[in-house]
Amino acid sequence: MRGTGLLDSEVEDTFDRLTRLAVKLLGIPAAFISLVDENRDFYKSACGFDSTLSKAREMEGPTFCHYAIEQSAPLVIPDTAGDPRYRDLPTVKTLGIAAYVGVPMLVNGQAIGSFCAIDRQPHPWSEREVEVLVELAKSAQREIELRSRAAALARANASLAESEVRFRTVQDASPVGFTLQRAVAGQDGAEASGFQVTFVNDAGVRLLERTRTAVLGSAIQELFPGGIGHQVREALLAVLHSGVDWSAELCGTDDCEDIGYEFTAVRVGEEAALIFSDISERLRSTREREFLLASLTEERLQLQRLLDASPTVMAIYEGPTHVITHVNPTWERTVGKPGAIGMTFRDVFPEFSESGLFERLEDVYRTGEPFRDQEVNVPLRRWPGSPMENTYWDLVWQRISSVASTGASPEFAVLTHAVDVTSKVLARREIEEARGEAVSARERAEHANESKSQFLVMMSHELRTPLNAIGGYAELLEMGIHGEVSEAQLDFLARIRRSQRHLLGLINGVLHFAKLEAGALHYEIVDVPIEEIVATCEALVAPQVREKGQHLSFDACEETMRVRGDLEKVQQIVLNLASNAVKFTDDGGHITISCSSRDDGMLTLSVTDTGRGIPADKAAQLFKPFMRVESEPSQHEEGTGLGLAISRELARGMGGDITLESEESVGSTFTLVLPQA
Repeated sequence: MRGTGLLDSEVEDTFDRLTRLAVKLLGIPAAFISLVDENRDFYKSACGFDSTLSKAREMEGPTFCHYAIEQSAPLVIPDTAGDPRYRDLPTVKTLGIAAYVGVPMLVNGQAIGSFCAIDRQPHPWSEREVEVLVELAKSAQREIELRSRAAALARANASLAESEVRFRTVQDASPVGFTLQRAVAGQDGAEASGFQVTFVNDAGVRLLERTRTAVLGSAIQELFPGGIGHQVREALLAVLHSGVDWSAELCGTDDCEDIGYEFTAVRVGEEAALIFSDISERLRSTREREFLLASLTEERLQLQRLLDASPTVMAIYEGPTHVITHVNPTWERTVGKPGAIGMTFRDVFPEFSESGLFERLEDVYRTGEPFRDQEVNVPLRRWPGSPMENTYWDLVWQRISSVASTGASPEFAVLTHAVDVTSKVLARREIEEARGEAVSARERAEHANESKSQFLVMMSHELRTPLNAIGGYAELLEMGIHGEVSEAQLDFLARIRRSQRHLLGLINGVLHFAKLEAGALHYEIVDVPIEEIVATCEALVAPQVREKGQHLSFDACEETMRVRGDLEKVQQIVLNLASNAVKFTDDGGHITISCSSRDDGMLTLSVTDTGRGIPADKAAQLFKPFMRVESEPSQHEEGTGLGLAISRELARGMGGDITLESEESVGSTFTLVLPQA
């Protein structure tokens, strides 16, 4: 962990880009890179944390990351509260972590931390989301590995520089290793097959890391490791026989992983001179540079794969002229613009000239400040010959290091992330327009209803006066004030009075209902004794009950039962329900008024009859104004069809309601529900 040099290091945009990208791609509130030592979590990058944690950048105690680094695969928790292993972790409450994914990061086979994503509500993480986080974690891990190797390379370069200083110190005397070798004849005077060292300078002694005594007289192949010594012997034999100089760089292994030397051999009389220098450090530096270059190439390919997997529009604009070098498949499907690769942003989108986006892109490239905006409105021609569209986009531009630049001079690119929200914007505007039209229609309807109610009130008053006069004159004639009245005349007068009462009841009902609709009724809410209401109702309907030979009974309406309501209006409702029961129950039928208290603080008063019942298809319409069970009122069952509508509105005005249960040919139960006192 400490070998990476990242603990307590400053915030770096290289890592922050990865966490921001995770937040954007997955639509989550926060993502972070956590490095774990024995005492704490250190947040190398955190996107979406509050200002306190973002400033502290560390946390002590058990966290999800401690569990994540113990695993070889990503730790995926869709619902932390539902998992007993994790729901008591402090960060579940302090950071509001409801869902978590942690991908362990390894350096040299050791877990050093994790790439984490969180949500503040349960989140069923999809395979694609986990795959995106794994790829981002690999990018972060690769960056950490590159940092470690870069540090090692820096140390190696420093060591090489130090060696060069030491080398220069002795260069005046002997800048390189130098030996003279004498050929050793084979057995029985055969041709020379090897060499013995007859001279070695100080530099040679140091390079061979032996004493001078050990070097002198030794066979040359014994002085260099691996196969190098044998190759040098063969080269010296060739030089001695041909007189042609030889130069080469030789390694101790096939991949030049550890040791290497640079050699030059010349013939000096009967001996061969060997000049050599140790190039092991240079080989290691070259190998390290090649590895870093390969890693950088792989990371560029990884970035392109990540962009291609994104469900949103992603593209890269390279250099100060913003040449489009990469677009993902979502771009090709959504933006169109075939053949955009290799063209500049201005050439691909000439229709943006009046939008200000060209200038915004220049600012992002120049300053490095990201550009984020929602519902950016621009015209767009997606395909050659297609019509110009009015489109809306959620747009993010972020400057990054150029993926095409390998030179020393800084060059940048702009990473584009865009979402086409045209359909969403247009749908919202249609809803807003429809809502405005609905509000206007409701206001017109309320105005028309108010006008209707005012008209009904006025007409009711105008009609009641002559109807009362008709009733009065008919009663006077019945009394014989103006002379004796015959039986036929009495029958006609009775009919006149019945019609007058019917019309007057209809007008009073209309007037009452109009007041209800207009909100002109006043409720005086008091504690109303149910027993008193029932007793009054019994007295008023008793004559009709006796006339039809019906049976009226009461059940559980106790003296202590009280409701909160307007006494007069409660009485009106109960009397209407009881009167309807008497009216629509055949002679000899049964009517029961019962009371009960409910656990929810409400009291019910039910009127049950054994009448004809109400068809199910008409029950829902019964509480509407002027609605009756029969299509035409019968001659014996007078009524306006307003009683139940008025009663329900009165009940609701007192915080209650009226419900109905009915079965044809069995009977009906109307239940008044009011708050219990």
